Amino acid sequence: MSAPLKERFWLYKIRTSRDAEAYASIYDRYVAQIYRFVLFKVGDAEAAKELTADSFMKAWEYLTAQAGLPAGRQVKSVSGLLYTIARATIADFYRKKKLEMVPLDQAPEAIDLHSLGRAEQNEELAATLSAMKGLKDEYREALFMKHIDGLTNSEIASALGKNSGTVRVLIHRATQALKEVVERN
Repeated sequence: MSAPLKERFWLYKIRTSRDAEAYASIYDRYVAQIYRFVLFKVGDAEAAKELTADSFMKAWEYLTAQAGLPAGRQVKSVSGLLYTIARATIADFYRKKKLEMVPLDQAPEAIDLHSLGRAEQNEELAATLSAMKGLKDEYREALFMKHIDGLTNSEIASALGKNSGTVRVLIHRATQALKEVVERN
């Protein structure tokens, strides 16, 4: 069964019978990606674990509340939903704690590359993350989703609340801006 077909099946089981095993499959499929994304945004492993767990709990609540909704209102992209919820959870975290985002000059150091599974084999990733600190937050987020998590443009569009064409342009501009930052250094 293809991945999108599996996800539709899991979503159906969650909506119709609140199937925890189906949700566990979604969790297993996406937990590492969402954790990496949250860790990238908050820079603290413990906070990232907690926020990731909160995001998945909110997703469960949202999905189980989908029963009986018209088909047009139902979830079309699981990854898009999870990233949207994670972004909102991160924003809530900073609002509640009245903290500022991790300073851009500290963000790459705050990420434990070993925990991302890329420690020694990818010095280029560390250099790229370092160069990304010179980009707008929207550019960093789009590039992270595209190149680190491997999301498609439509999945990114769903997560960011934009259309696919806008995301394609956003990623192109972000890539050009990153090249300029790298060339300056």
